Amino acid sequence: MLVALALSFTSVATAQPDLMEVTVREGEGCRGLAERIYGDPEAYPRIHETNPQLGPMPHHLAPGTVLRVPRPEPPARLTHVERVVERRPPSAAAFSEARAGHPLPRGTQVRTHDASSATIRFEDRAEVQVRERTLVIVWGGERRLSQRPVTRAELESGALRSRLEELAGRRPLEVETPSARASLDGEGVVSVEEDGSSRVSNHGRRPAIVEANGERVTLPPGTGAVVARGERPSRPRRLLPAPRWRADRVGPVIGFVGRGATLTGGWQPVPGAEHYRVEIARRPDGGELLSALDFGGRASRFEATGLPEGTVYVSVATVDEAGLEGRRSPWRAFGVRLARLVEPGGTSASAEDAIPRVWPGTWLVAPRGMECGREGEAPSGIVTLREPGQHTLHCRDPRGAPDLETTDRQRTGPETTDRQTTDATPTDAPLAVEVMPVAVRTATGALVRDRSTPVEVEVVAARVPPPRLLVVGAPDGFRVERSRARGDVLVADVWASPDAPTEATLEIAVAAGSERIVLGQLTLPVRDPAGTAALSAPAPEPPASPLRPAQSLFGDIAWPSVLGLRDERRAGFGVAVWAAAIESEGDPQIRLGAGARAQLPSTPIRLGFASQVDVLGDAALPHARRGSADLVGSVGALLLDEGPAGLAIDLSAWFPTRPEPDSLGRVRLAPSLEGSLRPIEELALRARQGALLDASGEGARLWAFAVGVDVSPIEWLAIGAELDGAVGGFADGTDGAALTLGGALEGRFGLFEAALGARFGLTDEAQRLHGGWTVALSLRLASE
Repeated sequence: MLVALALSFTSVATAQPDLMEVTVREGEGCRGLAERIYGDPEAYPRIHETNPQLGPMPHHLAPGTVLRVPRPEPPARLTHVERVVERRPPSAAAFSEARAGHPLPRGTQVRTHDASSATIRFEDRAEVQVRERTLVIVWGGERRLSQRPVTRAELESGALRSRLEELAGRRPLEVETPSARASLDGEGVVSVEEDGSSRVSNHGRRPAIVEANGERVTLPPGTGAVVARGERPSRPRRLLPAPRWRADRVGPVIGFVGRGATLTGGWQPVPGAEHYRVEIARRPDGGELLSALDFGGRASRFEATGLPEGTVYVSVATVDEAGLEGRRSPWRAFGVRLARLVEPGGTSASAEDAIPRVWPGTWLVAPRGMECGREGEAPSGIVTLREPGQHTLHCRDPRGAPDLETTDRQRTGPETTDRQTTDATPTDAPLAVEVMPVAVRTATGALVRDRSTPVEVEVVAARVPPPRLLVVGAPDGFRVERSRARGDVLVADVWASPDAPTEATLEIAVAAGSERIVLGQLTLPVRDPAGTAALSAPAPEPPASPLRPAQSLFGDIAWPSVLGLRDERRAGFGVAVWAAAIESEGDPQIRLGAGARAQLPSTPIRLGFASQVDVLGDAALPHARRGSADLVGSVGALLLDEGPAGLAIDLSAWFPTRPEPDSLGRVRLAPSLEGSLRPIEELALRARQGALLDASGEGARLWAFAVGVDVSPIEWLAIGAELDGAVGGFADGTDGAALTLGGALEGRFGLFEAALGARFGLTDEAQRLHGGWTVALSLRLASE
């Protein structure tokens, strides 16, 4: 423990202050240097402590001498920033964004833009509120000869409001302007106009001093003076009193998330007022200014928009014809609560308009601790807006108690000596929301009995909800089998029963949570497949041409060491048989196989199985060519089937049925992703990516791929070429890349399909594992 204490004391003793280098100027001594760096000539011992080479006093500093001195602490910090505020320290060449918490070294410039403000807190806890369009230079504490220390700032343009706590020992705030110097020992306002004239208003309890052009004027509390550039200060002028609030509003202020709340209020006019300044702040003493508004001398009401949730404090001051601002009225507190609009799908609705416009089915979520409802309806925490038109909702605290944050707040200081209160009861806080009118339409001509017909549903509105949120409801005798979005249109496959009536009314709704809000109805005629029914409706548009075939010969063959291309957009059910001859030493390897593949009704899910057997071939086949009598199972899903694009996923697995060498002898998994793009009807660009992985600890670890292109010169024929590959570690323990190039013809004749093709090994690994060539034939019976 003694050792730890010794180390601790040693580290403290050897700690060095943060030092910086300064260069001595002409005629500057230790006191002058201390005043330049620290604002206090009596701080020169700090320079002596870090520069022992100066020797005994007195010191005679030569110009250009470089000394290392402790870096001064920043005399002030930004404690609040509202909107656009910038700062430029003395060492910076340009202004940069200012944020709350930023230190302000001596000589830092702070600039606010339109409707912006900042609060500066000095080391002695004095605060200065920098108003909109203001440029101020911060110096901090300084010691004047034969005077007590002051906190100094330079005001180049705009206005400052000092908020000094009137405590014993507090340094006065000295503000230098282009035309005057003002010393405030309490609260007050100093401003600089465009012509360079200055205005000083003393709101404190102690006198203020104004100096200009060699004359010094004392301002008693509640007075002000004007100083024109190059002239002496005017005589003290009595400030106008603060307006008195009218007790015309109590209760919470309600608004919307994303826009804020709007607060209105009024005051009793003050004779002689040139204009009024209303301020809204976050703190009950006026700190953290949110907004400042100016109104003409005849005004008696204000409106402030965009207020945030929480408690805000509002005050108003009178400005006379000389531009001198009087003391502020008591800060009146209001509770601001924000409701939220949630559109179907869970997204927040835009509340930028004066009256927000939303979709049917939008939820109004009441502000925290409140309930809302329309006239004559029971209020609740969530209100569903269903019917088009404007809705007015009234929000109240369910406890029925007044909002305790709406009474006028009081604090010590001259601004709150005239406290105002009211015993008025809280009022309803109305909210207006407009539900947009919505219509639905379709280009589909008719439904067909005993068939599934794609129905295109389009919503017509000022702002259209995403089609994925729409739900189609069908009456008895009809069934919606599948819905999908296609751009801004919802496509629903509607099946009509063989005995369906002559017309069907479909309901188009939007999903709002578990509720369905009906947007409109579509009434479609129903006809027989042969078209014998007399239809009064327009003839339906001809159905889109079916997709032309894409060859899938080598992808359909259950080959365990390579992945070939398949037609991922093929739906329905099919069974197939195939035969393949593979080049080998001696007689070729002959493999026969059969399988089936089906897509589950009304879902994108697909299932498949296959098996194969070698009827001729060497018993010592490479592992990559085994699999005789093994079973193959697959499960997949069609992810995309829109226009020219298709995309599907698949997981296949080989299951051995007997030991090696004929069988693989292990379970092999093949996950893959396959897709195609048809830029034109006759051309298909295709790809498949996946892996071949043995489930055992040792075995194949292959990345497998296939890319190809198909050309369909006529509707029933596809001519394709593909490059297949497998890269990585094979089951026989070798590594490499097996690449093959193949081509095939495939024809579709109604329910019957046939394909013929050949594949050739391009690399040594491909020829060793898959043979130099393969010829294959497949026959398929398929039903969409």
